[in-house]
Amino acid sequence: MLRNWLIANGLVGASEYLRQSGSFTALLDRLSAMAYQYGHHDGVYKGYFECQQSEKITLEFHTTRGKL
Repeated sequence: MLRNWLIANGLVGASEYLRQSGSFTALLDRLSAMAYQYGHHDGVYKGYFECQQSEKITLEFHTTRGKL
């Protein structure tokens, strides 16, 4: 049945069906949000780590935790 549907509608029909599917778009939204969240976190962590390695983060920053 799926094979016949794909033959009749083609790849464009299949991609349009997925694009309009609520569960598929919800999954993409969740994946996108998680990728952004973890990417942002990893970027902040990596930047902090690189600054720490190059001694750009001062002892004062460590004691106040950046809250001046």
